Amino acid sequence: TGMQSFTASNLFLFKAPAAEWEENQLIYATAMRSMRQNPAWLKAINQFQRKMAQIRQQGAVRRQQIMTQMYEEMRESQQESWEYRQESVDHVAREFSESIREVETYHDPATGYDVELPQNYEYAFSNGLGEYIITNDPLYNPSQDQFGGNWHPLQAAP
Repeated sequence: TGMQSFTASNLFLFKAPAAEWEENQLIYATAMRSMRQNPAWLKAINQFQRKMAQIRQQGAVRRQQIMTQMYEEMRESQQESWEYRQESVDHVAREFSESIREVETYHDPATGYDVELPQNYEYAFSNGLGEYIITNDPLYNPSQDQFGGNWHPLQAAP
């Protein structure tokens, strides 16, 4: 709800006892006819009213901008919270599924893909051709044994 203002102008009041009202009506009428508006005063009043209207309009625009920004920040926060919850639920579901199936997900940086390999191994390697080697030996390097080729370590997916 916005603020409103009203201005009353050219209102006149004549007050007299009832007995004097009739006899003084000519004086009242003469006073009314002889009144003149002051142009400088009217101009100042009009400028003031325009300025107040402009200030009210600017305030309304600013309030609307603040409300829009606040609602956008709230929407973004809710969206981020929802995405975080979904990621968490997805992660728990994936981990549960992997546990049941006894697999672990690894990320192959050479191909950019994820692959599921049997769990209970500490190290996994890929040659980028869809072939994988898994081991628990921290010193094992498949590029230096009979397999040869260009093997690179895989990273456990988060």
